[in-house]
Amino acid sequence: MKSNYCNNIGKAKCRISGKSLLLRPAILQITVTLFLLILSLPIFAQYPGSSRGSQGNNFGGNRGGARGSSGSSFAKDPSRDTLSKEVFIYYADDAEQKIKFQDSSMINFHIYDPVRQAEYEHVHLGNLGSAHRQIVYQPRFHKGFDAGYHNYDLYKTKPENIPYYSLEKVYSDIYFSQSSQEKTSFNANVGKPIGQRTNMGIYYKNLRNKGQYTHQDARANAFSATLNHQSKNQKYRSFLSVTTNTIQQKENGGGVLDDINFTKSLVAAGRTVNTESGVSRYFERDLNYTQFYLLQKTPQIKTPEPTKEDSLRALVTAVNDTLPDSLKMRQQRMPQISLGDAQQKAKGGGKGRPMPPMGQRPGPPPSTQAAIPQLPTTGRKFTLKHNLSIRKNTYKYADADTSAYLSEFIKDDRGVRSFMETNQIENTFSIRTFKLAKENEASVYGVETEENIDQKDLIEAGATHIYTDLFQEPYDSTIHNLFLFGKVQFTPSERLKINTYAHLGMLSHVGDYYVKGDFLWDTKKLGNIKLSLTNQFYKPSLIQQRFISTQNLVWENDFKKINETSLSASYAIPKLKIDLTANYHLIDNFIYNDTLARPQQFDGQLNILQLIAKNQIDVWRFHLQNTVYFQTTTNNNVIRFPEIYSIHRLYLDLKLFKVMESQLGGEIRLNTPYKVDNFQPLTAQFFQQETEVGTYPVIDVFFNFRIQQFRFFIIGENLWDFNPNGKFHYNTYTYPIPDFQLRFGFRWLFLD
Repeated sequence: MKSNYCNNIGKAKCRISGKSLLLRPAILQITVTLFLLILSLPIFAQYPGSSRGSQGNNFGGNRGGARGSSGSSFAKDPSRDTLSKEVFIYYADDAEQKIKFQDSSMINFHIYDPVRQAEYEHVHLGNLGSAHRQIVYQPRFHKGFDAGYHNYDLYKTKPENIPYYSLEKVYSDIYFSQSSQEKTSFNANVGKPIGQRTNMGIYYKNLRNKGQYTHQDARANAFSATLNHQSKNQKYRSFLSVTTNTIQQKENGGGVLDDINFTKSLVAAGRTVNTESGVSRYFERDLNYTQFYLLQKTPQIKTPEPTKEDSLRALVTAVNDTLPDSLKMRQQRMPQISLGDAQQKAKGGGKGRPMPPMGQRPGPPPSTQAAIPQLPTTGRKFTLKHNLSIRKNTYKYADADTSAYLSEFIKDDRGVRSFMETNQIENTFSIRTFKLAKENEASVYGVETEENIDQKDLIEAGATHIYTDLFQEPYDSTIHNLFLFGKVQFTPSERLKINTYAHLGMLSHVGDYYVKGDFLWDTKKLGNIKLSLTNQFYKPSLIQQRFISTQNLVWENDFKKINETSLSASYAIPKLKIDLTANYHLIDNFIYNDTLARPQQFDGQLNILQLIAKNQIDVWRFHLQNTVYFQTTTNNNVIRFPEIYSIHRLYLDLKLFKVMESQLGGEIRLNTPYKVDNFQPLTAQFFQQETEVGTYPVIDVFFNFRIQQFRFFIIGENLWDFNPNGKFHYNTYTYPIPDFQLRFGFRWLFLD
């Protein structure tokens, strides 16, 4: 028995049952409706988008200083930020760059769902914490072996996205939100200095959301403990993190097809679901250690130790500073007497040679001098970098239901089971050289500063080896990946920045590559321009190549590698509060899941064009903010998304009781009709279906307020649910969005 997948991963030996085998492995109508709805809203809202980036794994609310922000020219309001002068953030993979803490005031504070916090919004199964998918297409970064389970990424904490803090006091960040006792979200981040050169951090996130339908429940837990240390001579830095992510789901397979078009008069709890016994669990553990060593020589600067006379003179000076001005003037008119004269007079009447003034005395003998190591504060720096990551991931689904819903996958009368486990060891070695901006040259490796620490340039070259031990019940195999990579970041001026990255695969993924380049230009008067190019060539994921149910092979494919090219151009005018973006994606050999939830490869080129517009209009204390996504593709049978997806918010700034900053607002989300994907929990993949879902206005209203470091929100979601003639709406087919519900939450920052 041979496996095409094993051939694709470098002809790794696969073992089954102890034997060694080689396995092969209506645009106008919407616009008018939108305009009327916005005019009729009694309360108003916040700017669409998020201060959280595409990683967006915060379970809601706690988005301050998060990596990968949207980059909108008006998505943040730094003038309102707190703690900025005392807390800086940096990341282990680029520790020389420090960024002032940004808590983003109240902007988007009411957005608690991670699928809405990402730069490009996602949609899920209607239940907070459930599997999510893109509604606006964006390429995913590929490097080496990929199991293919990405539908819970936004709920996880990744080691590369864990922030480290530069601070002198304990920093605490507490977030909590709740809709009911069984629908809660809690985050706690704590940073604490240990001595002068060591800091520790704790990051905990818990999400629990019991859905309103039968057998619908989502739980997500993420925990990280960090420790970073800097040597006394500042040449060595280390970052250690231990991270766990646990995702648990009760899967009901969605509503039965005959029941999904009923009106809202049908009680949610009484709707029939496809299964009441499906359970999935995703568990990840990651031990990550990053270390840097500065190659510069450390000059030994000899500084004379203070003598008794120096200490006495310092004491006299300190006492003199406390005297009234009249006495100081009088003292200045008195004859100057050296300390030596004073000492000799006190001993015996002033005989002997007087001691010379302090500035004319020779230093102490060499034996009393101390050698103090001190880093150079100017010029180019060279560092060695090493990263070790030890990861264990498990993916499991079990269901005792043997109904027709899983007929394509049932291979056993007792039900279905799918289990996969990977154990990975990743080592990265690189050499880096960088030069700080002139104003930061004295800020090498942690010298306190009031401003961000920026690099003028950074050049890095290295290699990454990834060892993967794969167990896909009952197959067992090993995979070795080696990648050569390089990174160049160049900032010739404060208005121009160029970033590039590339890697090339060897061994099991030989020929895989990834190339990305970003060009950012701030013209000041004319606005900001960003150009980006990405090209990648990569192997399909494991689940696309092979899937096993209850130890029986369901499919085994020999798909070609995917070639994907993405071009992006953005233009922002901060003064006018306008952002315009055009994206073009060209994909060869695109893989999708057909109506039977089986992967298929499109033999040809797929083109996707996207136009994105964001703007904000301010009139007195009213702020209208809009984001519109336009997408079109050359083949709607291969990839499906709404042609237009838009978010519109209108809010009013208020100041209550002279101390409470508040916002009263509402928002609406709209999309043109399209064939939304369905979801198969056994494979944890979205797949095509042929029923078109129409336009449904998702309307939310909210109230935010802030008193110093305390923030609070209350939000009412899905007001359209009160429409007596309304029907269920699906962002994922057969998985309705929740009925109207209220949710509140708060966030509190401490620095003590």
